[in-house]
Amino acid sequence: MKYHYRVNGKSEWNSFKSTIAVLIPYFVAWPLIFYFRHPDGELVDGIVYVLIGALLFFLSSYIIHLKYYSINKDIELILDYEGKIVEILNRKLQISKQFRIDEIKAIVHTMTPPKTEKRMKWLPWDNYSYMEIFLKNGERFIITSLMTERLHIGIEVKEMVVTSFYPYASGLDDIH
Repeated sequence: MKYHYRVNGKSEWNSFKSTIAVLIPYFVAWPLIFYFRHPDGELVDGIVYVLIGALLFFLSSYIIHLKYYSINKDIELILDYEGKIVEILNRKLQISKQFRIDEIKAIVHTMTPPKTEKRMKWLPWDNYSYMEIFLKNGERFIITSLMTERLHIGIEVKEMVVTSFYPYASGLDDIH
């Protein structure tokens, strides 16, 4: 059975919906808090603070989203369980890297602490994560949560989970 993973609207929405879930209560709560703390103050003053805070929250999430999208927008991951083969295609550059599953040295999954511990996500970027696949020959591939949340390859591979407050994937991999 072959599985194909690529960036699509559903996976983008799954990653981005936590941003919306944080911003909606933010836009409702902060004007109310400002009003009750400063009943004689101008509500416009409070709205400025709300917009600046929302912009900071949204921008931080949007930066990760754009970075992940730029890494995986032209990439397709094909996982063949029967043949135990992984193929990573760059559709734009027409490059294909194919390797056997037993050639994987390690998979490092970087995510936020709430996602690691499967608890409530408070920050807009908590749904974002990425995996780095390291091969025995030194090649490295980055698979972001816009493609798949977690890669289950079905064999014993050294898998590490690294927690990061802000899971920004730096650098490019060997398929770019």
